[in-house]
Amino acid sequence: MYLQVELRVEDCDACRFLWRNCLQDAPVRAYRFICMCFGLACFPYLAANVIKAHTKRNPEECDEVIKQALSNMYVDDLVMSCDEESEVAESICRVLIQQIPFDLEYSTFGYHSNTTIAT
Repeated sequence: MYLQVELRVEDCDACRFLWRNCLQDAPVRAYRFICMCFGLACFPYLAANVIKAHTKRNPEECDEVIKQALSNMYVDDLVMSCDEESEVAESICRVLIQQIPFDLEYSTFGYHSNTTIAT
């Protein structure tokens, strides 16, 4: 997901880094990230805000499940309750795969349940 969040062109200069080849006499080169850098401590917060911004820009694409999910997000965790186990997979699929502008796979997400038959 990190590499799918692009930086604005005017923000790329703030994400520069220096690189020198292994050779001692090689010149130091400056590079810029054009997408989010992996490992940033602030990324869970930024990812949640990217998702919220996407839904605000495209409200016609967002159904009630999306709106409920956004109001129940804390950083990168989503807390939702469903009446039936079968609703969990459907809700996750609708919220995380169809409506978010990232290539995410359902298999990367898990859920916790207080029932004894949860998978």
